[in-house]
Amino acid sequence: MAKFSQIEKLAIWNAYKRKCFYCDIPIPRISNMHIEHIFPESLANKPQKFKEIKSQYDLPVDFDLNAYYNLVCSCSSDNWRKSNKIREKNVMLTYYSIAKEKEIIIKNLVKEYKNKLTGSKTLVSIRSILERKFLMPKEVVDLVHITEEMVKEVNNPLTITFTIYKEELDEIFYEWCDKCLDDITIRIQNNLSCLFAICEDNRNGEGYGVRIAFWGLDQQEFNENLGPKLLDWDIVEIMDFKSFYQRSAADLFFNLESDKDG
Repeated sequence: MAKFSQIEKLAIWNAYKRKCFYCDIPIPRISNMHIEHIFPESLANKPQKFKEIKSQYDLPVDFDLNAYYNLVCSCSSDNWRKSNKIREKNVMLTYYSIAKEKEIIIKNLVKEYKNKLTGSKTLVSIRSILERKFLMPKEVVDLVHITEEMVKEVNNPLTITFTIYKEELDEIFYEWCDKCLDDITIRIQNNLSCLFAICEDNRNGEGYGVRIAFWGLDQQEFNENLGPKLLDWDIVEIMDFKSFYQRSAADLFFNLESDKDG
């Protein structure tokens, strides 16, 4: 059974407007989304049957069952209802044509999210240059450019919104939210080496949401160290600080550094 990364799940969820492909009902939680194969994944274990299906439904010879053009966002009910069924040709090809149009959107979203999760080497580069006693003219120019990049990064960190849900809201809801904040903070501290700060949290919905700013977040470190530890946490948004807040994050950064020095 194919496994999809958190980034791929987020991209598919958003490409389909956070709605079920089949019934068009909103799927508000990414943890409730099912990634459904239009042509069932089980065909991979039946090569002769798969060959016949590709011929019958005019599919490319190299049709990939786990490609984005064969994946849709589904609610649990429709995923179970469809299961491994293959419907009549006109229906299946209509599904396929819609998914083909979504493929480029999903690819672009995956690329965008990966780019935003790419770590910065700015501070390392500055430290390396300044460790030299004498700087060559080219190094001075490099330092200016690197410093300019650092200012941009300080002003505009990556922000990620994490959410977690509580089945029943009771009188200890706010205490539960406090514990959730401690939980995600500890997980980040223990698994990531970059600087981070809490932008804001939201306790008004069915659960708890927290938006966190990251400076110099490394994609590989995030995927390998934090991703497996998220458990029941969902990632519902990845965007740069300025696009969301329409202001610089410099005050957040320098307050963080001040607290760190103190």
